[in-house]
Amino acid sequence: MMKHQASHQNEHGFLLDLANRPDLEPDPQFVHSLKKRLVNEFPAARRKRFPDLKGGLGISALLFLAILLVLSQAPDKEITQPKTAEHPKTVEPINAQALIHEQPYYRAVYEKVFESTESQEGSEKFILYLHAMKQGNRSEVEKLAFSPEREEELSELMAYYSKIDYRTLSVAEIIPSQAEPSFEILLQFNMEDSGTIVQRTVHLNLIDEQTINIYEPEAREN
Repeated sequence: MMKHQASHQNEHGFLLDLANRPDLEPDPQFVHSLKKRLVNEFPAARRKRFPDLKGGLGISALLFLAILLVLSQAPDKEITQPKTAEHPKTVEPINAQALIHEQPYYRAVYEKVFESTESQEGSEKFILYLHAMKQGNRSEVEKLAFSPEREEELSELMAYYSKIDYRTLSVAEIIPSQAEPSFEILLQFNMEDSGTIVQRTVHLNLIDEQTINIYEPEAREN
């Protein structure tokens, strides 16, 4: 009876060794060591006796199940793979000529502006400005026309342009300035919500082919 108790204490010690491992993930060396201890701790005479052999096999089976339980509960090790460098997606710039080719209203506006200004760059940037307003593309509008100090005014203008029916967009008149290379472009269009015909002046300043800016005085209908 005392021998059985001593044996159970040894077996309990094996389970404690297994349960108290900090990572709960027995490695091959640990499994081999445990197996060796199981074999060596049982006396040879006990293993030869058939009744004790059955008991030893039962206990070994329990220990094996305990190992399987620990392995099943242990978190899987993450397989780390080298991360490939993520390249930011490149945003294709808006092509003014593509817009002019695809949309009749842009083409009509472009032809009128180019006829008066004789500046392809200025005429294309004017189309890009109108399209950026239509799309609500704040960053593009700011590059073409607005400074950070006019954030509130830009928000109002973009809200205004979102109500324009661009299919009705046209140029009513272009008035060149006598003092500087600047043009007042009088746009005409219908509002989508009411169908009201509206005219609006946009200033196109052509200092040179590289320095082009656009100005709108306010967002109200005029």
